[in-house]
Amino acid sequence: MKIFALHSFLILLGTLLLGANSAFCQKDTSSSSRPIGYWVILDSIYDCSKIAKQDIQKGNANLYIIGGVAPIIYENQNEFEKRFGIRYFDSGCDSTFEECMMQYNLTIFAELDRKFGKSWRKEVRKDVLGFNKWKKKRKHSSKL
Repeated sequence: MKIFALHSFLILLGTLLLGANSAFCQKDTSSSSRPIGYWVILDSIYDCSKIAKQDIQKGNANLYIIGGVAPIIYENQNEFEKRFGIRYFDSGCDSTFEECMMQYNLTIFAELDRKFGKSWRKEVRKDVLGFNKWKKKRKHSSKL
């Protein structure tokens, strides 16, 4: 509960000081007590796809979801996570870092395609941030 309160406070503070669209994020790996996917606010631009590549190498990759107040857990979600080595992370209704999470997810999608082909696409949660748009774009570009 303390981590959630701190996380909410940092997001609120960053939004007030930097503005929601100018706040960028970075994965915080400085403390093992923080949950995977914990984002801190930076005052400069950081390439979130670079963070995704680092997470892939470490075996700590996530797929980010912007859900609601209560997270939704699907029946086959754990099977997907085990099979493809990717965890779902629901950030709740907080979309402060949506652009960063989207860039991160796009990198993970490309890695899943490279490693597993298209098989993972049928099993992934359809509410993963950016998935439907990415899938349509890939489908459209393959027709050209």
